[in-house]
This record gives sequence, C-alpha cells and structure tokens, in this order.
Amino acid sequence: MGTTNVTTHVRLPLGELTELDGGRVRVVMPHNARTRGLVQSIVERLDGVAAEWFWVPSHVDEMGSELILDYALEREHHLSFAAALPRFAAKPAVHLPELVELARYLEACTRLLERIQVTALISPVSLRYAPDRDDGAWRLMVVPLVDAGVGEWGQAGQDAWLWTPARTLLGKGAPNAGAYAIGVMLCSALLGDMFPAHVAGSLRFKRALRGWLGSPRSIPAAVRAALPESFADEAATLAALAVALVEPSPPSDWQQQLQQLGEQLGPYRTAVRWEYEGKIEIARGILERFAASAPKQHVPWDVLSRLRGRDQDYGGALQAAIDAVTTGEEGVRELAAVTRRLAHSRPPEECRPMIEKAVAAVDALGSRLGDLGRLHFAHIEARYLGKLEDALRRLHPPAATPWDNVLRGVILARVHAGRSEWAHAARVCKEARTTTQAMELGGGNLGQYAIAYLDYLDGVAHYGATSLYNDPGYLADAFSRITSSLDATGKVCDASDPLIEANVHWLHWIGDLANKLDVPEAKAIRTGIAAYLSASGLSKRISEHQRREAPPLVWYDASRLLALSGAP
Repeated sequence: MGTTNVTTHVRLPLGELTELDGGRVRVVMPHNARTRGLVQSIVERLDGVAAEWFWVPSHVDEMGSELILDYALEREHHLSFAAALPRFAAKPAVHLPELVELARYLEACTRLLERIQVTALISPVSLRYAPDRDDGAWRLMVVPLVDAGVGEWGQAGQDAWLWTPARTLLGKGAPNAGAYAIGVMLCSALLGDMFPAHVAGSLRFKRALRGWLGSPRSIPAAVRAALPESFADEAATLAALAVALVEPSPPSDWQQQLQQLGEQLGPYRTAVRWEYEGKIEIARGILERFAASAPKQHVPWDVLSRLRGRDQDYGGALQAAIDAVTTGEEGVRELAAVTRRLAHSRPPEECRPMIEKAVAAVDALGSRLGDLGRLHFAHIEARYLGKLEDALRRLHPPAATPWDNVLRGVILARVHAGRSEWAHAARVCKEARTTTQAMELGGGNLGQYAIAYLDYLDGVAHYGATSLYNDPGYLADAFSRITSSLDATGKVCDASDPLIEANVHWLHWIGDLANKLDVPEAKAIRTGIAAYLSASGLSKRISEHQRREAPPLVWYDASRLLALSGAP
C-alpha cells in the first residue's frame, strides 16, 4: 500500500479512521466474510449516485485480518466537520447559511441512504468539509456500520458517536437518527462542545446513552446573534427546530421546516439583509463562502462585487464582475460599470492592468458579446486605455437597434475627435443627431442629452476644421453648434456638468480664433459671444486663466448615456 505520513487517528466502532497525506483517508475494519460482502454491496448500491452525493471507497483491500478502505477525497483541500468546527464558532454569522445548507444536505443524504438500504456512519469525522469545492462544500464519506453494539460504540472516539442517538448506541432501532444528527450538528456548531466542560471523557459516553447532551437553552440566543436583527421570526424558527430535532420524537414536518428555512436563510437573502443593517463584513463573508463552494451561475456576483467595492477591494470587485460575465447581458453591463468605477477610483498606472483584464474577459465571449458589450467596452478601451484604433474596430459593425446605433455614433464621434479626424467626427454627429431627432419625442430626456453632446462635438469638429484648413468659413457652424448645445444643457444637465463649462470654454476660443484669422466680423463675433454668455448667466463660468488654456475635449456621461440598450 506504500508508506504514508499519518496525521490523525479516530477510533470507530469496529475500526479506525486515519487521515493520510495527499488528501486521502483510510478506514481499517475487521475482515470477515460478512464485512467484505457488506462493503462490496454498499459500493455497488451507491454506484451512480456516489459522485453527486457521497465519497465512497476508491479502493478496498484485504490485509490479513483487516479490511482496508481507502478514500481519495478529490484534489480539493478538505477536513472533517470536527476539525472545521473552530472556524464556524469564530464567525457564526458568516457560516450560518452554510450550516443550514449542510443540514439540508444531511437530510437528503439520510433519506437517500434509507431508500437504498445502506447503513453508514454519520458523524463529525465522516462528514467532510471542502471549503473551496465549487460544487457544494459538504460530502459524506460513506463508512459502513456492521453489527456495532454498545461495546464497540463505547470504545470509539467521541467524534464517531456524538451524532448518534441513544437508541442506536444501545443497538435498538432509531427511526429519527437523521433528524437527531442534524439537530446535534446545529447545536454543536452554534454552542461548541455538547457536554459541559467539567464532564470527564469517561462519563461522556454514559451521558450520551441517556441522551444527556447538555442543555439547549442557549440555542435561541446563539441563533439570534448569528442572524440579522430583522430576521427575528427566522431565528426563532431555526432555534426551535434545532432543539426539537434532538428530542426522541422530532416534529413530523421537520423536513418541510428545514426546506423552508433553507430558502429563508439562503446566502443571498441573508447577506443582503446584513448589508442593509450595515454589517458589510458579515454580508461579504457570507457571499465569499457561497462563491467558493457553489457553481458560478448560482452566485450573485453583482452583489458580491458591490460588497467588495465597499470594502475598497477594487481588484476583487472586478474579479467578481468578470466571473459574472457569462451570465448574459446583465453580467456584461455590470462588468462595464465596475470597470468604470475602478478607473475613476484608482491611479491609472494601478488600474490599467485590471481594466485590460476586463477587456480580455469580454473578448473571450466572441460573438456572444452583443451590441451592448461592444458599446460599453469600446468606450472603456477609448477612454481609459487610449486604444482608439481598437475601439474603432469594435464599433465597426452597425448595431441592431436605433438607440444602440445612436450610442455607437456618439462613441464613434468622440473617438474620431480624439484622433483629430474632424470631417469624420462632424459626419457621424450629423447622422446620429438626425436619427435621434426622428425618434418618438426626440428620444426623450436621454435623447436630448445625446443631441446636446453631439452638438458640442460637432462644434469642436468645425473649430478643428477651421484651424486645420485655415478656413474661417467653418466658424459660423462651430458657433451655431456650441450655442445649440448650451441651450440644451440647461434643460438636460445639472449645473455642475462639465459639458457646460467645456462649451463656454470653446465659445471663447471660437472668438479668439476669429480674431487670430483676422475675420472681418471678428469683433462682432466676440461681442455676440459675450452677449450670449451674459444673457445665459455663463459669463463668469470660467476664469481668465482657464480661458488662456486649451479647452478640454470632455467625455459624455457614460453612467447616463450607456445605462440603457434598445429604446431610450
């Protein structure tokens, strides 16, 4: 069998469990014809459901008078429930949804074992916890029970018999053994050792034979402390059920109660309530555990991303959004929003690698990215990475819906302006403006904002053409478009919107350019600009010092303009 490094021994009824290196566990049992036949029968009956529900022996061997069962418990790190108990006790609020899910798992296991007529040990040592396993953190290691009497139970370690009801320990039938195991599991997870600290080891088994596992009176307080204040009803129900399950006759509907509690105390609902009550660390801890042990499609990545962001874990927030990107359009939208927040919250040199990681994640979707994703990430590439050529390629195919085509036009126009391609920018602005104006109600408030921004870019493009070609003929259009944008911003923008200040800045530069080119009407143009700004209450919007600096080429409000897809 090879040499191994022994780490843990636990005495079982009629055997011994040893944890070995490499994530393996070995159970050694007395070898006789009945034992070998029973083990073989169990393995055969579990075939087909073992991968989904249990860990079964991967190798069975005979060595003299011993039967050796080797368990290869997958590649993930795992430990027994008994070994994991301290981490549950340290953060009960974080782990409670996970423990409720464990209770539901054990109920399903006991029901399945009963249906296929397999008797197996359900104990803190045979239940394995694999915290990073993404298909459920819990797996029951099927250790057969073969004719164990009270003497064999008495010689076993406490972790072998702690979840076993007194009737079973005495060799009698116990129809509610599953309920009892779940009840003791919940109580021990919330309270710790089920025996008073002063009880000597030699007396504990005797107490177990009488069903004396300590008083459960502390359970309600422990449950209340581990749940949000607004979950008073759920806390009372869970505490009452945990206490009732260790009684000789549990409620007849305990399985239904457990099912309902599993829904009420699920990770998402509990985490969101903790967040609402201001306990961000607990809320995040719950969802971090859920994300580590659940299939990705079931994790509320948007909530986890938000919680990580509130903890200023920007890289973690982005990774959560990347993990959600396969969930469809909403996942792509969330990733784009998180990426933009990251870009605005961290220095460019720090966040650039993370933004590139987000872009790579959507590129991996290929044709599944869709128009919404193309628009969002063309914006991100252009604004935060400066990859204007890549943004143009992403925007090359027209979008399927009119509004998406308007958004595409706005981004295209901004990219062309950033490349000083003034003729292209002006043409795209005109096309997108015409499309928006043709919509019902002109596209509503959002459409009016889009037109205000397009007019601004169009004015800048005409100014750029005037400078490039030294032709003052474009100045009139530049003035007209900028003032048209300013007329609209008062209706569709907040007073602090940088678009207003940028328009004012460009108006001053239009007047200065007219004077520089010695346009005959330069004085009239500058006088008209001053009169317009005065009448609009904008004459002091920028300082004389600002006027002397080159005006900015501002971006549209992405959180506003890119918020919707389809119709505005």
